[in-house]
Amino acid sequence: MNYDSAVPASVTEIYFDYVDRKSTDISTLLGELKNGDYLYIYEADDVTNFNVFLISGRTDHTTYYTVSVTLTESTFAFQEDDIVVVGVGISGLMPYANAYAPASP
Repeated sequence: MNYDSAVPASVTEIYFDYVDRKSTDISTLLGELKNGDYLYIYEADDVTNFNVFLISGRTDHTTYYTVSVTLTESTFAFQEDDIVVVGVGISGLMPYANAYAPASP
């Protein structure tokens, strides 16, 4: 996972590889993201460090997805090597969570 900016308020796109850092294929989950869903991204070691984004679109690039977003809340600017957890708020369901390490698209 990678943001298109180091400054959370400037992030407009997030890039997700089909395979996470544990070699799990998450492409099906990524393909289910819809406009109006939320991404909850927080630091694995400190849940008070987080960013919340509203999804406005997604594009499949065969090996990764680009997810268009708008920041709604933030307490932290992640660094390149931070381990984060991503939760997805889909149609009122409980968030899906899995650990991801940032990776380039």
